[in-house]
Amino acid sequence: MSVADAYDPKADVKRVADYFKSRYGDLENALKNLDPDGEFDLYTFEAALKKWGVQVDSVVELFGHIDLDWSNTISVHELFQVLELPMQEAQEREEQRRNSEVSRIFEQLAKSIRHKFGSIADYFAKEALKHGTTAEGGHGEISKGRFRGLLKDLGIDLDATQAQRVFSKIDKNSSGSVSMQELQNALNFNLVRDILSELAGHLLEKHQSVTKPFEDLGEIPGGLASAMASGTSVPPLPSFNADGPVVQTPSSESVIRQGGEVTEVNFLRILVRLEIMDKLKEETAKQLYASLKPFTIPQLVDGLKNAEDERRATKRREQEAERHKKVQQKHAARAFNSRRRAEESVRSWAERRAEDGA
Repeated sequence: MSVADAYDPKADVKRVADYFKSRYGDLENALKNLDPDGEFDLYTFEAALKKWGVQVDSVVELFGHIDLDWSNTISVHELFQVLELPMQEAQEREEQRRNSEVSRIFEQLAKSIRHKFGSIADYFAKEALKHGTTAEGGHGEISKGRFRGLLKDLGIDLDATQAQRVFSKIDKNSSGSVSMQELQNALNFNLVRDILSELAGHLLEKHQSVTKPFEDLGEIPGGLASAMASGTSVPPLPSFNADGPVVQTPSSESVIRQGGEVTEVNFLRILVRLEIMDKLKEETAKQLYASLKPFTIPQLVDGLKNAEDERRATKRREQEAERHKKVQQKHAARAFNSRRRAEESVRSWAERRAEDGA
């Protein structure tokens, strides 16, 4: 078993469940005696475990196992959902949590590499220049130590278990090092999505629309932009997994209907005509084309629209999470102040009693 998979939540879940069963008889009765609207963040959850006298192997890992939606809080309902799960389902839930964690880190890693280096190839080139080689050890690979250095350089704070889990997911052949191609394959989905989102943002900034500029250039039939906005079906862009693109070649009928597949030359020419190449590097545009081909312009426009919708949805979720966090902090501060006032009241009462006795 690797370090990344060393934590097993079953024992910790059982310890918490045993506490509630011993105090209330069973989990159903325990739930009735708790505030159904109660929530814990990591700090208050750790404090609750201490109050209950429950010692666990890892508070952080157990909290993450329960907080499957990554809201940074767990409700009483979420807690008891986990406590009531059969062991097999608990293992499946933990596997789902780990995969979700890796996916989120991949997304952050892809964005950070693009922001800091431009591309994965640029990062490897910089590493080669730094160490005076064509690639580390002459093989175009980075070691675990170098990978942890990359995470630190990008400001991605992971503990040793998380870093190992992510590294193992990228290192498909379990060689103990990661090649440029392995890293590219692992992050390809997030890199493409990030580029699409950036391209959509440039179009909105320049033309106040993602779809209409293509219609104005005659790259999509007149009225198709409006039809797409109202839900007209367009064959999707290629989907991606950790091993790279899963090519979904359009049918001959759809290619004819949509004007045929786009060549790289035409793709770059369209971006120039859209007047956004000053914002989008040619290398980035070529990377996007290579990852998506074969595709048609309506497919591209639909992908841009979806990327923008997803970006807005993500922003709304982040704003909602931030508002929720502030409410939690306010409630925690109020509870702390109430406790402090109660302690001061008791202390004042004790002092008066002592003075009266004297």
